[in-house]
Amino acid sequence: MSSALHEEVRLFQTVSELLRERTGEATDGFREIARIEATPGCSVPASDLELSSAVRTALEKRGYEPWTHQAEAIRHIQAGRNVVLTTRTASGKSLVYGIPIAEMLLESPDETALLCFPQRALANDQLQSLRSFLEDVLEAAGRECPEHLIARYDGSTPKEDRQAIRSRARVVLTNPEMLHLSMLAHASKWERFHRGLRYLVIDEAHDYRGVFGANLAMCLQRLRLSSRRQGRQPQFIACSATIHDPVGHLRLLTGLEFSLVSPDSDGSAQGERRFWCLETSEHPFEAARHLMREMVRSGLRVLCFCNSRRGAEELTRDVQRSLEMQERVAVYRAGLSREDRARIEEGLKSGDIRGVFSTNALELGIDIGELDVCLCVGFPNTLMSLWQRAGRVGRQGNPGAVVIIPDDRPLDTYYADHPDVLFQGDTEPLAINLNSRTLAKWHYACAYLEADRNMDLLDPTELEEPLRTMALEHRYECSR
Repeated sequence: MSSALHEEVRLFQTVSELLRERTGEATDGFREIARIEATPGCSVPASDLELSSAVRTALEKRGYEPWTHQAEAIRHIQAGRNVVLTTRTASGKSLVYGIPIAEMLLESPDETALLCFPQRALANDQLQSLRSFLEDVLEAAGRECPEHLIARYDGSTPKEDRQAIRSRARVVLTNPEMLHLSMLAHASKWERFHRGLRYLVIDEAHDYRGVFGANLAMCLQRLRLSSRRQGRQPQFIACSATIHDPVGHLRLLTGLEFSLVSPDSDGSAQGERRFWCLETSEHPFEAARHLMREMVRSGLRVLCFCNSRRGAEELTRDVQRSLEMQERVAVYRAGLSREDRARIEEGLKSGDIRGVFSTNALELGIDIGELDVCLCVGFPNTLMSLWQRAGRVGRQGNPGAVVIIPDDRPLDTYYADHPDVLFQGDTEPLAINLNSRTLAKWHYACAYLEADRNMDLLDPTELEEPLRTMALEHRYECSR
């Protein structure tokens, strides 16, 4: 038996035995509800793509050949099309924008790229991997990577670094809030960057929905206006592993058309994943507490999602006391310092931390290494969340187990009785209301200020609704 197969058998046997132990004689208390078979992966030789020798060298250094879906997306980008990539978690979506950005740095001394992430921790994680790849490319081309060439710009960026980033950075990772508060509100300070803007990356695009999505959509309209005044039309690259109607959603966010790279094109290697549902008479916290403790003792690496911050913190304290190894189990939630987040993320990658209780803060694509088990205390409120959580295991071709412990809620009762619903059909439609006059009023006021209060620079024909209506009404009021 190969070592990989041995690990797979050991993982699934261990999880099954621990679940059986928890339910005792009530064998119907746990059951396997789904099995997603492993896929071997299908790659494309880098020589089949029109890539520079430096990029090919960097890929070879990492022993990497692009998956078929990555090659398809890169060809769309090279053809000048906006693209949205919707392949599975851990399918290498970041390389799809990493390669074009690397080529841009080699081809032009002035062009820039802006990467927008919904969470600061996600931007920080992507910064490390992207910087490593771009440094390899520049080294292969015989160039240095100057300080601040690739930078994160958000609320935690030291003030003493901000001016240097604005004046030197070619690749900036940020979030919608900083896009609004700095890059647009103080566009004159970013004129160099806007003047060269070539790529605009929207990662985890499914997260931009509701009011959050509407605000980003209007920010992107303002950014496109600013770019047009500089003679630029940035090309969009969007990514998400769990998104309903990706082309329609991105059209709402950006007002543009997109080429789609769908899950059917996914060529990545994926490990087998098995899903269990555990129903016991005890409180879900007690079951999660026991399973985390025993799985960590068995040498497994476990991530447990809780639907509340208080629950995650209480379970962490309980398990730390029972294991008498406080440093091996941690809690991950919003509000942690940058240093604490980095410590936990690195601990998971290295294996120094074996178990983490988390809120939804770890749902998105932060690289936390190769985990074995995902526990969910209660069903997530959306199918998108379920698949994001399940996507934290079974990465890099390794097997993964997902155990769902239903809570005492009608939603949980329904899914526990009808688990097939979870694995049939699409994720939920994403709602963005662009008809809010309140939002439109404030964003139009921002756009007016960004245009130096020059109404002639806000041509209504260049605006999408509802900002177009705001511009027309403004012109009418001023003409009276």
